[in-house]
Amino acid sequence: MCAMDRSSDDSLSQSVRDALLHIKGLYNISPVSVCVRNQQRDVLYSNTSFEQMYDFFKTECVAGSFSGTFYELELMFSQLELDCMVLGKGCVLSKIFSCGKSNFQIRIECISLLDDDFYFFLANKSSDNGSITQPENGGYQIKW
Repeated sequence: MCAMDRSSDDSLSQSVRDALLHIKGLYNISPVSVCVRNQQRDVLYSNTSFEQMYDFFKTECVAGSFSGTFYELELMFSQLELDCMVLGKGCVLSKIFSCGKSNFQIRIECISLLDDDFYFFLANKSSDNGSITQPENGGYQIKW
């Protein structure tokens, strides 16, 4: 899902490039997992934390720790993303799900800049009661 950084892509509007550079500056080395996609579902940016978490989901689903297959997990992410697209500008959707022995929260937000909409994914490990946990490496995570 998130494999490359297209934040300097010339086909993007200047406002989207500026927003992506700002997001990259905030989250590039953050423990918060971040992925940004456009309306065509192309990856515009993802940080290392998101890529590692995505690889973890693939591994855990293969190992049978997720309550479904990796395909079903991707389907859940895609459904949230499509719901966010339909609801449009300003929409924020969040879902908590289990994978392995851990709970995770995924948050997707539709952000509009001029003519462009893009979708901002944040994924965090969640405690059993649904609150966001502090990363083990001492970093900070966004709470919503």
